Parts: sequence; structure tokens; C-alpha cells
Amino acid sequence: KVFPQVKKALEVLQMNVVEAPGFEADDVIASIVLSQSPRRKRGEDSRDANFKSEEEGEDQAAELEEELQASEVSCWGSEELQIDVASPDKDFFQLLQYDKVRLLRPYKSKANSDSYPLRGMAYQAYTEQSFREEFQGLAPEHFTDVLALAGDSADNVPGVKGIGPKTAIKLLKEFGDLDTIIANAPSIKGKVAREALSTPEGAASAKLSRRLVDLTGQEQSAVFRFVGSSSSDNGGGASGDKAVLALESLAFRRPDDGGREALALLARYDLRSLVPRVEKLWEELDKRS
Repeated sequence: KVFPQVKKALEVLQMNVVEAPGFEADDVIASIVLSQSPRRKRGEDSRDANFKSEEEGEDQAAELEEELQASEVSCWGSEELQIDVASPDKDFFQLLQYDKVRLLRPYKSKANSDSYPLRGMAYQAYTEQSFREEFQGLAPEHFTDVLALAGDSADNVPGVKGIGPKTAIKLLKEFGDLDTIIANAPSIKGKVAREALSTPEGAASAKLSRRLVDLTGQEQSAVFRFVGSSSSDNGGGASGDKAVLALESLAFRRPDDGGREALALLARYDLRSLVPRVEKLWEELDKRS
């Protein structure tokens, strides 16, 4: 009963909703990111630059570019957009490997809440550099391998028994990626990790966990195909198995009635604290139009 009301509220607020039957929200969000930034930064793959030569990095980038050109993933026209994913979900860390992507995450502390706009609400921009600082120099591509080893009880990701985040990061810095770690399991110095990853069960659990948390695979890239205003296909129909959405259909703007219905709805559900935030946003949109 609640969810339809939430969707109605978003509709009234002119906040567009993108849905895909059979896909979870994180897959849909990842699909949007992949449609805009379908390639990794040149010279980077699933291993950090410390573990390969410059020539190897160039070869990997060239191979990836060829794959992407054949994948039918379309960007939103020629214009590069800044993509901000507003979510505290750490699974989105892996999307930081793509150009012009950052996460907007709520501040953990409200020590300086007096300086926050609009009743103490604020987000911090979490970037690729932020990730590297938190994960001891690892690139965002490594995040799925971190969870593959350490697991995530909140999302029922098993990981490998006896391996936590610190050990996972240490192993990745030493060996480079999950597959290399498993291949070299007998040479791991720590007894617990060595024994766990040397068993078929441990290796299988790690690989299963990686599949569970990966948001950058074919499943996500197949959800939608986005097109820009310059395309002849501006949002109608579908392309293969993909739904086609026009960029303009996702634009946020002031409601056609000037916001009267939206403000009445906020008052009805006793959400008056949101009124100044919504009005401020509409004012900013009016200035840009």
C-alpha cells in the first residue's frame, strides 16, 4: 500500500521513475551509468597499474574498446555528463572506475551540521580518489574482489570464511585480483586465508560472491539503451531486448501546475520540512530555464 503512494508522490513532484521488471534498483542505476560511461579509464583494467606494465595496460584498453564498440551500448549523444549516484550503498563503489562518476553519500557525522544547507542535510562527494584513500590505494575495480573475499552479511554475500576486509585488501595488493589470488592460494602467507582459498569450496564461494555483487556485467548493460536528442530514435519502442529511453524523458523540472499539487501532497503527509528544500530546487531550475 505504501509503495504506490511513494510513486504517486514522485510523479506529483515531477521526479521521473525508471523501472525494469525483473531487475533490482542497483542494476537499473548501474545500467544508466554504463550507458553514459561504458568504458574504463584508459590503461586500467581489473588490476591496479602497479601489477602490469604500461604496454600491457594499453593492450587491455584497446581490447576493451573493441568489445564495447561491438556491444550496442549507446551513450547520451556526444555530450559528456557528470553522473552523481545519490546513495549510501557501498556496492556502487565499483562504478567509480568509470569517467565522470561520483557518489553522493550522507555525511557520517553531524559535527558541523550548522554549516549544512536546509536543516542539516548534506552529502559528501565520494570519488575514485576517496575510494583509493579508504582502501589503501586499490582502484575501484577491486571492490567486487574485496567483497568476494570478505563478504557482506548485510546483503547475504558469503565471501570466504575467515577472511575479513583487511586481509582481503592485503591479498589484493599482493596478488592483484581474485583469480590470481585463487591460483596462488598455496603460497599465501596467512594460514587461515591459505587453507580457506585452497579448498574448492572456498574458491567457489569467492567466485559466487563476486557474481552477486558485480554491477558492471552484461546483465546491467542489457537493461536499457539511452539515446540523446540528436538521435533519430528518441525514446519510442525498443532495440533488441533493451528498452530505449530518451535523455529528455528523465529531465527534472517544475511541475506543470507550478507545484501546487506537490506542495499540497507534502502538507497532507506532514512533510512540511521538505517544502523549503523543494521550493529552493524549483527556484534553481527556473533560473536555468
